[in-house]
Amino acid sequence: MTAEAMGFLASLPRDKQIKVVAVAGPYRTGKSFLMNRYLGRMEGFEIGATVESCTKGIWMWNQPIIDSNEEDENITLLIDTEGLHSSERTTDVDLKIFALTILLCSSFVYNQMGPINE
Repeated sequence: MTAEAMGFLASLPRDKQIKVVAVAGPYRTGKSFLMNRYLGRMEGFEIGATVESCTKGIWMWNQPIIDSNEEDENITLLIDTEGLHSSERTTDVDLKIFALTILLCSSFVYNQMGPINE
């Protein structure tokens, strides 16, 4: 974790509920694009048009999303992950990224094109 990420997390209010939404799945299936759409932007998490993955490891959006309703104010953090089954990583690294992502999030999106095969 970078010092910037640690500072960002430390700056979050401690009296608010924090939700973490994470996306994972095979590489080149649009995970970063999906997270950008969640943000309502076309740019944010890096996306690319080649076979090479843009996201390395686990990335967190550096601004909280504030969700205010009549009763309470919630904070949502977004996490984007490196794609699974990439030629750049081993299965062991894939499993570690996937497991850590599941442990960190309160809402998990498995982004898969077609049927789940493994």
